[in-house]
Amino acid sequence: HTIEPKGLLLPSFTNAHHLTYIVQGKGIMGVIILGCAETYEESRSQQSSGSGDRSQRQSDQHQKIRNFREGDILAFPAGVAHWAYNDGQNPIIAVTVFDT
Repeated sequence: HTIEPKGLLLPSFTNAHHLTYIVQGKGIMGVIILGCAETYEESRSQQSSGSGDRSQRQSDQHQKIRNFREGDILAFPAGVAHWAYNDGQNPIIAVTVFDT
């Protein structure tokens, strides 16, 4: 794959395990765990009791978002949806190998 600056690799998945080597560039990737009732859970504010009001933020439990850069190897299990966004100045060049 080649992803231009400010470009998005749309969410996709395969039924095979695969490794992706980042030849060039940096960006953000998300892995969406299929099988969960919802793939996105909105953050909620909670009021705490005590000497003041404080809000806590719950993190998304179904999607993992990570940064990657040149030289990284990304591992994806079979059936997991993933996406990537190029937030750098150079194109991302990624090579993927599937285990069928």
